Amino acid sequence: MSVLLAALVLATQEKHTPKPLPQAAKSFVTVGEANTVLFQLESATRKILKVGGSAKKPSENKKEATRAQIIDGLFAIYEVARPKFRIAPNPIKFDDKVFSVTGQSRGRLQILVRQGFVGRVSPLATSKTPGLSLEEFGDSIGLFVARLADLSHTPSRQWSPYLWDR
Repeated sequence: MSVLLAALVLATQEKHTPKPLPQAAKSFVTVGEANTVLFQLESATRKILKVGGSAKKPSENKKEATRAQIIDGLFAIYEVARPKFRIAPNPIKFDDKVFSVTGQSRGRLQILVRQGFVGRVSPLATSKTPGLSLEEFGDSIGLFVARLADLSHTPSRQWSPYLWDR
């Protein structure tokens, strides 16, 4: 009886095809969005690491943020946190010929890559587009925060394998 009931239910149901999920248009991060995130990150960094001063208030600019502006913002946070670093990491080797940023931001990018705050072949460093998508920006911030946390705490030999041979 239950098999017959299941067969009737299946036969009477409409064929359901799931609707495709809407895809967000690939938009670039605006200056206002980037400045808001960088402001919050700098404020949190100053509070957690007990560094004096205050972060610069973000602007509400709707223009697309350039990669150079994002690099400059990350470098400013790096400079705020640098006195509180507990360890000196081994420098990361990279080929700066692949970097597509010019000017003062290029030197800052080299420092951030050498210290591990920016991926050496990341969109922030090597992309041919002037800005970053929301995903790319989020990935760049995530890597930056992870490295900031890594360098600003005192590591334990028990849980840090890279210290075992030192």
